This record gives sequence, structure tokens and C-alpha cells, in this order.
Amino acid sequence: MFRILPLDRIHFGKALLEEHGSSLHGLATQQQALEKRQDLLAQEAQQRNLQLHELRREHRKLLKDFHELRDEYGAVRDCLTAANVVTTPNLCRHLSRRRAPRVFKRILEEPGLAMVLGSVMGVMSSMRLRETAHVADGLSKCLGLLKKRMPPDIYVLGGKNDSSPALCAVECFSPLRGEWQAVPPMRVSRYGCAAATLNGLLYVVGGHDGQKALASAERFDPTVKKWSRLPDMPTPRSRCAAVAVKGRLHVLGGRAESRLTSPQALPTERFDPRTCKWEALPAMPLAPLGCAAAELKGTIYAVGVNADRSMIVEVFDPAACTWSARAPVPRHRFGVAAASVAGSLYIAGGHNGQKAVAELERCDLRKQGHWEQLPPAPSARHGSAAAAAGGSFYLIGGDDGKSLATVERFDPMLKRWVTLPPLPTGRFGCAAAAAWA
Repeated sequence: MFRILPLDRIHFGKALLEEHGSSLHGLATQQQALEKRQDLLAQEAQQRNLQLHELRREHRKLLKDFHELRDEYGAVRDCLTAANVVTTPNLCRHLSRRRAPRVFKRILEEPGLAMVLGSVMGVMSSMRLRETAHVADGLSKCLGLLKKRMPPDIYVLGGKNDSSPALCAVECFSPLRGEWQAVPPMRVSRYGCAAATLNGLLYVVGGHDGQKALASAERFDPTVKKWSRLPDMPTPRSRCAAVAVKGRLHVLGGRAESRLTSPQALPTERFDPRTCKWEALPAMPLAPLGCAAAELKGTIYAVGVNADRSMIVEVFDPAACTWSARAPVPRHRFGVAAASVAGSLYIAGGHNGQKAVAELERCDLRKQGHWEQLPPAPSARHGSAAAAAGGSFYLIGGDDGKSLATVERFDPMLKRWVTLPPLPTGRFGCAAAAAWA
């Protein structure tokens, strides 16, 4: 007799059979995909075998050509040696000359060796090697650290003192050695001049020789320690400022008239070393009696005193050739020194109309131009020069009733002043700039 199964067991069996059927179908699909993949891999393997066979054939041909060329080279060398055209020392010298770039490149690819070589060569020579040689990629990687370890020298140029109406003396301070040394003097004696570093060269413009404002300009190469004369500026001026921006020198502000006449706004003038020509640009909106300036991220910030003895801060965009005012301004005084350090504009010293002051203020441009008062310099002065090197602010020379030789350095991180060895020649109305020798 047959047993009759319950309906729920029959349905369960059907569902189980359908599940197994679906799994079998999925496995069959996967097997087909694997077989196709296996066929593709077999085709790729066959192509690779053909390529390998072709490469081996080319290798055999190149090896044969190499042996033939070596034999020909040996035969030619024997002929030239026998004819006394080529000598072994001369041949070795030429081979070394050809192999040297490859060896040099391998040396520079090692960071430690590149740093040692850069320390021996100096920052300026390393920068020029990086720009001119394709083998200097390794040197570029350590150039930033090299600049921190070897800060540039500070050059002080011109000015006047109690015994001279105008000086041509130039003196150089080494932050590494902590000592001063004399540099060949300028061609022209001048005070109230301006200086800037462009492409590793020092530029000095304008000033006063004790009788008239000057239009002369000259350039100093620290690597060879030689001066060269440049074309005169279109406008004579003293108490001006000079700033290098994007490969060109900008001279701004200052005055050309005598003290008896009211000052006129002088045009900004730009010098291009590639064409050796001056170009006239818009003048500062206000006519300063004297100014200091610094460059920050391609923009020029000028600080000076207007005819009514009020301090002004003007901003010049070299790309658009436009001026704009900057507010607020620091406490009013004239004869200040200015330099930019780590994205901030520093203003030091000056005269408040009654006496020389030692004030130091900083404008952080990342904080919408907020002026911050910092610890004052150890010495009050006006007519001093300022420079930035190695992340520090240097304040040099000046006047407090007599010409000063005082040199002080401010550390922005520690907010602390350090007194350095004095100038060999005390002076005020001088210019300063930093450059690597």
C-alpha cells in the first residue's frame, strides 16, 4: 500500500529541489566565466611568449652589434695610437669628462652627500647649479634645509655719520661667524639710498650725496665681489625704498626736491635686468617724506610719513600696477625701518617728533592687517636700516642724536632681542639687504 505524504512536506521538497537547481545553475555560470578567463590568460601568455622571443632576438642582435662596435673601436684606437694622434692619458681624460655627469648625478641623489656638497658650495652656488644642470634634482630636495643652516649675509651700504656727508662704504655681517668684514665700496657715495637683492645680486639706487638727490644705480655680485654701474633711474630721489618682486626691481617713494619745497609724489619705477631698462609706474597716492618697504607674497607694502607728518601704509600690486591704502596704521613716527619676516611686516624705531623711539610693531597679514606691539629694541633710533635673514629681523645703525654702530636682532619665535657685534663704521640713513655669497 502507498503512503500519502502531507502537503507541507511535498512543498518543502519542491523548494529544496528548486534551491539546488539554482545553485547548480550558478556554478555552471561561474564555470563558464572561469573557462573564458582561462582562455584569455592563455592568449595573453602566448602573446607574452611571442614578445619575449622577439626581445631575445633583438638582444642577440644588439649583443652582436656591440661586439662588432667594440672590435671596430679597438681597431680605430690602435690605428690612432700607432699614428700618435691619440695618447692613453688624453683618452682617459676625455672618458672621465664624459662619465663625470653620471657620477655627479648619483652623488646628488644621496641626500646626505648632496647636503655636504651644498654646504661646501654655498647656497647661491647650489641654487645656480640647480637652475642650470639637469643632474641637480637631488640638490633641490635639500636646498630648503641648506638655507636654514646657512643664513644669508647682511650687507650695509652707504649712509652718513658725524664726520662724513655721505659714505660709499659697504660692510657685511655673517650670522654664521658672527663677525663683520669689509666689502669693496660703492662707486658713488650716498645716504638715504635704498637696496634690495634680486637673483642673488645686490642693487643700490638713489640717495643723496650731500648736495643733490641721485638717480644713479649700481649692482654688486657677492660671489665675485665686484660692482657694476646700471642705467640711471628716470627720477632722482633720496629716502626711497627698493623691493624685488618677480625678477624685477621696484623703486618707490622718496623725494627729489630740497627741504624748502613741498614734496611731490614721485612715480614708482621698475627695472628689468633682462632688458636693462627702467619703466615708469603709478606713484604712491600720498607723497612721503621718506619710506621703507617690504615684499610679501608678490605684493609691496610701503610705510612712510606724509607731508603733514602722519604715518601711512600703502600697498602696491605689481601685476595690476595699482596702489591702495592699508588701515589701521601703527603709531605715528618717521624714519622707521621695515622688513618682512615669515609672512609679517615688521616696523622698528623712528622719531615721534620729540625723540628717537625703540618701538617694534608687527602687521600679520593673515589676520586682516592687525598691528601687534612687540618688545621694544634695546636702543632707540631713527634712520636705521632693517633686513631679514634666517627668520630673524635685523636693525642696523641709525641716529639718536649721533650716528650709531649698534646692531640688534629680533627673534620672532622667542620675541626676544639680541645685541650683535657693532658696525665697523657707525652710520644712519644707510640701506641693508641680505644675500648669499
